[in-house]
Amino acid sequence: MSNDKILEVKNLKVYFDIKRSFVEDIFAKAKKQVKAVDGVSFDLKKGEILSLVGESGSGKTTTGKAILHLIKKTEGEIIFNGSPIEESNKKYMQVFRQKAQMIFQDPYQSINPRDIVMDIVAEPLDVNKLVKTQEERAEKVTDALESAGLIPTNDYLYRYPYELSLQVR
Repeated sequence: MSNDKILEVKNLKVYFDIKRSFVEDIFAKAKKQVKAVDGVSFDLKKGEILSLVGESGSGKTTTGKAILHLIKKTEGEIIFNGSPIEESNKKYMQVFRQKAQMIFQDPYQSINPRDIVMDIVAEPLDVNKLVKTQEERAEKVTDALESAGLIPTNDYLYRYPYELSLQVR
């Protein structure tokens, strides 16, 4: 493995059993399965962004969830920074999930329209317990908005997503 690879996914498979009736279960010779992800492989190098694109039901979300160990993979290997992911180690998984996250394109699935910008941007900080005080939370959110070019930040912190639009100054 070259030193700049941060994630390797090799032959990832995620199959889901199809539920059947009790009688079918007894007499069936083989389990019926849906192959949600079947043999996905890729490498991700430091600084790269990977976009999974496909039609609805093609396995994009399932691939991401399997990498993050939010669902069980059927087969395959997931290597992070040169080592297999230690899914049984809770602390390791917490750190890994802070570094590897899925971002959905559809804002209606990923952004709650009832939350203000402050709470939307702070959600990863809250979930991963990365801030200790409300002041630290506000400071980190303000820094993130400034980095995104949303200045002055006070104009955005307490708005709802539908209140944001492109502004030319």
